[in-house]
Amino acid sequence: KSRRAEALQLLMNVGSRQQQYLLDTRAYAADMTTLGVSVPSSLSSYYSVSLAVGSATVLTFTVTAAPIASQAPDTCGSLSLNQAGVKTPTSCW
Repeated sequence: KSRRAEALQLLMNVGSRQQQYLLDTRAYAADMTTLGVSVPSSLSSYYSVSLAVGSATVLTFTVTAAPIASQAPDTCGSLSLNQAGVKTPTSCW
């Protein structure tokens, strides 16, 4: 549960930075490096974090943390957050 909490915190951080980036540039950042966010080493062994963005005309993003290795059996599975603030799975947030 503590690793999941750390992953959720990272997703919220990425979401917050994406919203600020949108205000500044009128687009979402295509990668976490542009946002100045990296996956902490304490989390990278347990979650694979990815960021997907829409096109220039469809302003969307989804950041996902998929459990790997010993975290893979976690009942929540992949955690995600999108530009509308939708968090899935809702029972794990």
